[in-house]
Amino acid sequence: MISMYSKCGQVDYAHQAFLTIDKPDTVAWTAIICAHAYHGKAFEALRLFKEMQGSGVRPNAVTFIGLLNACSHSGLVKEGKKILDSMSDEYGVNPTIDHYNCMIDVYSRAGLLQEALEVIRSLPFEPDVMSWKSLLGGCWSHRNLEIGMIAADNIFRLDPLDSATYVIMFNLYALAGKWEEAAQFRKMMAERNLRKEVSCSWIIVKGKVHRFVVGDRHHPQTEQIYSKLKELNFSFKKSKERLLNEENALCDFTERKEQLLDHSERLAIAYGLICTAADTPIMVFKNTRSCKDCHDFAKRVSIVTGRELVVRDGNRFHHINSGECSCRDYW
Repeated sequence: MISMYSKCGQVDYAHQAFLTIDKPDTVAWTAIICAHAYHGKAFEALRLFKEMQGSGVRPNAVTFIGLLNACSHSGLVKEGKKILDSMSDEYGVNPTIDHYNCMIDVYSRAGLLQEALEVIRSLPFEPDVMSWKSLLGGCWSHRNLEIGMIAADNIFRLDPLDSATYVIMFNLYALAGKWEEAAQFRKMMAERNLRKEVSCSWIIVKGKVHRFVVGDRHHPQTEQIYSKLKELNFSFKKSKERLLNEENALCDFTERKEQLLDHSERLAIAYGLICTAADTPIMVFKNTRSCKDCHDFAKRVSIVTGRELVVRDGNRFHHINSGECSCRDYW
């Protein structure tokens, strides 16, 4: 029940379910810790871990996965390292590759890419593809082509058909102005018949699922949706908020602005603004990771409209209120 509520975006209900358990065991404690980690509530996850210790219940390997994920998604580097170091010494749980990958993720999301690379190189066992993917994700977020090349080379060695890596490397080279090198990754994708995963977002209104893809114009209320997006764009300008993140501008500003209006996440948010009560949260689900522009867009929507937004992307839940996100921009 705890995990079910958490995965459906209802972390408060998950906590209520946990409180009904008279004597929570390791599984129950781990479930509620992981639930709060999944929703970006790192400090609550760490508080619950202390409470778990105080109750005399011993953590297991999965408990530490939850704790390290909590640190990863909130930029808690010192806390993450302390947790990893304490596993075997204090709790008799030997870290596995999954725990080290979480620590690599902690460093990578925080922009400590050299430290993340050093963890990989000092692993007591062979790094797997997730080790390098975690590092590459950090390289994309923090625009580090040099270390990104190292990560990508190792991903291609282990999984040459991973389309996401080709896309990230294309973007990294493009941002560096190295268009010829960037084009090689598009060429390799074509030669291997690889396709970028199609991003889609959906929102549930009155028990019905409304699904959107990039540039979608099939919804019966398409005109109202795009009108709402243009209205928001005007509101952002009026309040001196920027619709775009300049670091991400890979093309002409006007062209990119029109492209971003078509992103599936924005279409779902706009539909939610049109069709749900003003005093209710808007909950949007997405199959891939939110881009920085759409993440910033959601934060600005929360400012302009006063609405709470909950976005579950491919990694986690984002709870957005008054321009602040539970992920603290570590996602």
